[in-house]
Amino acid sequence: MKNAFYLFIIIFILINKKGISQIVQVDQISTSNQYILVSGHFGYDFPTINNKLDFLNYTPNYIGGGKFSQFWSWYGFGIDFDYTTTGVKSTYPVNSKFFLNDTTLLTTYDLNEKSIRRIQIGIGPDFKLDVNNKVILIEAGLRLGISTFKGGQVELRETTTSLNETLLFHAGYNSNILFTSKARFSIGFFPKGNNVGFSLGAYYIKHYNVVESKSISYGKSAFIHTYTKDNISNSNRINGTVLSRTEACNCEASSYGGFISLNLRMNNK
Repeated sequence: MKNAFYLFIIIFILINKKGISQIVQVDQISTSNQYILVSGHFGYDFPTINNKLDFLNYTPNYIGGGKFSQFWSWYGFGIDFDYTTTGVKSTYPVNSKFFLNDTTLLTTYDLNEKSIRRIQIGIGPDFKLDVNNKVILIEAGLRLGISTFKGGQVELRETTTSLNETLLFHAGYNSNILFTSKARFSIGFFPKGNNVGFSLGAYYIKHYNVVESKSISYGKSAFIHTYTKDNISNSNRINGTVLSRTEACNCEASSYGGFISLNLRMNNK
């Protein structure tokens, strides 16, 4: 939430014309222009999912989407759309020597990992400053909306023995509607004041009440076979203890990232 707080501060500064004039030395600042701004953006997303599980790593990935904003002056209203997939990787140390029941050396495994698909749409206020005869656009926005949050299943089995023991399992997520918020800030460039330009920006997205799925076959949302490290033989031995979660976690999920967008101004007045 710290990232969102910093963006809110930036928005407060942007809507204060006198304050921004003292920070940026420009020939002309205009906040009275009305126009529609349509943008398509592409960037890189860094996720955080606090499900309190060891041996799972959620990896960054690309993000894409679009934005439509109607500005009446220095303020406006808009809608955002975003789509991204978040990779999930098992970090269970199968590359080291693993023994099952103190005697059987595990040598083969079967690992299934499914990415998390996130689609979000939101509406909310926009704020802008047109600088240097509309060559530079400083923009910020807030969004409230809904999102889908699906995937993230992970299952690691040993295939050395006939038991095919599952060492690591997470049921993932299957949420169709989540309450989601977003904060965004960007600086755009329109060469010679034309209506086509590009922007560089950053964002923060927060998903609320992300509930895990629960496996019907296992009757759990997650479990891990723990192990003991044997320093003498430099190996790991599965000790028979299983850490499991039968009640699905009401997790926190968020992401931040940067993007570049292609912008089109219409009905420019």
